[in-house]
Amino acid sequence: MAVIAFVLALAPTGTITQTALRNGTVDAADIFSTDPAVSRYGFVSLRDPRNLFAAQNVMPLFKRDVCSSGTS
Repeated sequence: MAVIAFVLALAPTGTITQTALRNGTVDAADIFSTDPAVSRYGFVSLRDPRNLFAAQNVMPLFKRDVCSSGTS
């Protein structure tokens, strides 16, 4: 018995990915853990014991000229 899999290219954020998960078009998707849709729609984070997805330590970055040491 052959198994055929179809892969949809979805953005890691946005309503297309959320809708595809909610309506069953896809069974799994790569979305950001900080996306409010995770809790809003009851999505479940899967474990990654083989570390296939690298940690994405996100930090805000600013151009030096838009930051100041004083208060506005």
